[in-house]
Amino acid sequence: MNNRRRITVFAIISAVLIAVSVLLALVFTNNGGTAELILPDTQQPSSGSDDPGAENAPLSAEVTPRTVQAVIRTLSRPDSYSRSVVVESSWEGGSAQYRINSRVKGGKVRLSVESDGWDEVKNILLTEDEITVWYGSDTSLRYTAPRPYGDSGPGLGDELGMIPTYEDVLELDPDRINDAAYVQRDGWKIMVATTDEITGYDRYYYVSVDTGLLEAAEAFDGERRVYLMQAGAAELNAPDDSLFIAGEEG
Repeated sequence: MNNRRRITVFAIISAVLIAVSVLLALVFTNNGGTAELILPDTQQPSSGSDDPGAENAPLSAEVTPRTVQAVIRTLSRPDSYSRSVVVESSWEGGSAQYRINSRVKGGKVRLSVESDGWDEVKNILLTEDEITVWYGSDTSLRYTAPRPYGDSGPGLGDELGMIPTYEDVLELDPDRINDAAYVQRDGWKIMVATTDEITGYDRYYYVSVDTGLLEAAEAFDGERRVYLMQAGAAELNAPDDSLFIAGEEG
């Protein structure tokens, strides 16, 4: 990547960082309020799933479109973990794939993003106070901006990593949840299906009952899949502190 191209990239990165949260929130979330639900009495899981093993699902709460948000509220994502994520997006006449290594430790997030056609890895470092972006191992041209005031949760790291989270499911209007069930997808997941009010896309979220992390998501425009996120198994050991220093290899 020549210097002129680097300068151009970093000149626009501020606008990108500011816009990415708004754009991805628009794509992946609805603005409806979340109804307060009470976790149902303990009973054998039962759902409309066609999965023949659904009766052996590991949780004891029934999952339905009306109860799924309450069930997900009983989960919590780990404070520290590492995992790899593949994100695929497609549109009329084209597609793109992104391979993301994600390391999380408390309020800090380190993302290393690769894509076909890119000359170098894009690095994103999110600390409690700042966002820093640089390419490859050269931090001489890097952009640093303050983290948005009042944003101390994990959501911004997910948005920068191009993925929704199960918190998005909690923000759905319950009346817009079309289906919910325990399903087998590389382990037991809570599946939630909804239709996006803005795009009309059918969206599917798969939340791990073991980690509380969203491990897969899909969006369909009719029969055509326009978005896929698939995460590998999460390593729950705390990443080394050196990974959260700009310029350190990770």
